[in-house]
Amino acid sequence: MKNLESVEEKIAKILRSRINPVQLVIYDESHMHAGHAGAPSGGESHFRITIRAQEFSGLNRLERQRAIHEALDELLQGPIHALSIIASAPGDTYFFFDKTSTLRPYEDWAKPLTSLFYS
Repeated sequence: MKNLESVEEKIAKILRSRINPVQLVIYDESHMHAGHAGAPSGGESHFRITIRAQEFSGLNRLERQRAIHEALDELLQGPIHALSIIASAPGDTYFFFDKTSTLRPYEDWAKPLTSLFYS
């Protein structure tokens, strides 16, 4: 039987189990790269992730991104061609992009988003 789980759902499942984020927004930007080298015709290859997790406390930006890349290694070897990451710990003063490409401060997490929101 064919696996019907989307790449976006796989990313969410892996990050929830490996990093246990308190907030996670995943946006498939593949449509913006249609026709570019490395972009498959079926999409699901270019993603933007905004993630907030206690596990990131005390880690610098590079260490946080390495943790995400390690968790998603198998997908990065296959369907994911490009990955943009904003990673923070609770209490950090970072911003995130929602699915409407609106830059929001983390205080706005409680407001309704038009994005696929995992918590």
